Amino acid sequence: MANPPEFKPLFNRVQQSDRHDDALAVIAMLGATTLDNIRQQAEVFGLPQKGPYYPYIDADLIAKLLTSRGLVGTVWKEGKEFKDLPDVAIAMVDYDADWEVGRCVLYHRLPADHSSKVAAAYVIDPYPHADAKLHIRTDLTGLVPAWYIGVHQAPAAKTKAK
Repeated sequence: MANPPEFKPLFNRVQQSDRHDDALAVIAMLGATTLDNIRQQAEVFGLPQKGPYYPYIDADLIAKLLTSRGLVGTVWKEGKEFKDLPDVAIAMVDYDADWEVGRCVLYHRLPADHSSKVAAAYVIDPYPHADAKLHIRTDLTGLVPAWYIGVHQAPAAKTKAK
């Protein structure tokens, strides 16, 4: 099902590269930056420049990258339906429990006072081989989250009075 043409997501889609870096692409979307920028920062935090690097993209690295963008992420939590996720989340879909692998997408539930009349929630999929109609989905039928990291703005730093 195609998305309504008038729907505009809050976040811009960042396509993952051939490095299987879907989680990094989602963080780039959340941080309004490029995948290359996030990858370079991840390398500063210990991600190798050449693979295999997937074991390094764990909750700790994700937390560091989110924090560097003024965001806070929860630990990975099990999820069964999008309605149970927080308003903004890195969601793992297409999960294979035997292999313990899936792919990450950005989930966003619009606030109740949002002007959108066409969607209450949507997913942005960084996967490069998906049909272009599925890059931004307002119809989440058939897409099931298995795990998620909730994401929110970091609290404003309190300044000390002198």
